[in-house]
Amino acid sequence: MSSKLLFVLVSLVGFIFCQELQLAGNRYVVHPGPATFFEAWQQCRDFGLRLATVQSKPDSVELAEVIETSGIKPFNGAWWIAATDLGNPSFNYTWISTNKVVGYTDFADHQPDNNENNENCLEVGRYGGVKWNDGPCTKKISFICERFSGNGC
Repeated sequence: MSSKLLFVLVSLVGFIFCQELQLAGNRYVVHPGPATFFEAWQQCRDFGLRLATVQSKPDSVELAEVIETSGIKPFNGAWWIAATDLGNPSFNYTWISTNKVVGYTDFADHQPDNNENNENCLEVGRYGGVKWNDGPCTKKISFICERFSGNGC
């Protein structure tokens, strides 16, 4: 497939995705994936969105509602959100979508644990609801994008 045709297809899919998003009126968009953390980040960008940030309890409530109403079951049991501690020792997470330090957190019990010194990206849903867990960035799971001001969607 030529790169020109691929670009047209990706643009068309992005347009349709944005149209559906506008009709739904939701900030968060659940995507079935699967994708690694960085693939998810890029796919959200390709759709004119960004990988989801969760900055408050009301954000967590909204995220849970969108996941539930989507009817989408998570691939490999969880969804990526936009936080990572790569390059930041001691669980200092940053939102890759905004380059801001994570303030609000909603970790599951005994998390984050950086199991096998290989868990640097955050996922939700592994332990039910939208509780956070750190996971290996290379794992392929579902992901959640979000609309933001000025994204054209």
